[in-house]
Amino acid sequence: MATATAGGSSFNYGFGRHTDDEWIAEAASVLTHARLTTLLLPGIGRRATRAAHELGVRSVRVATHCTEATSPTAHRRARELAMDVAAS
Repeated sequence: MATATAGGSSFNYGFGRHTDDEWIAEAASVLTHARLTTLLLPGIGRRATRAAHELGVRSVRVATHCTEATSPTAHRRARELAMDVAAS
């Protein structure tokens, strides 16, 4: 997954030295007793779940609202990858 815009980068504040993918992969490579977790926004991060798993993310927190209808889909995708899944 090539990330076009880094999460903390902007034209106003400057661009990061590394891509989000590089940061995530590096963080995952040094963890020994923790699980790298990401926040998934249903309907926005559909394709990102598999890519995040490939980079070393092993836990997903799905941002849901009581009226959110697509959250079961987001949960299912992460569970298919054997990731820990929680809702917030």
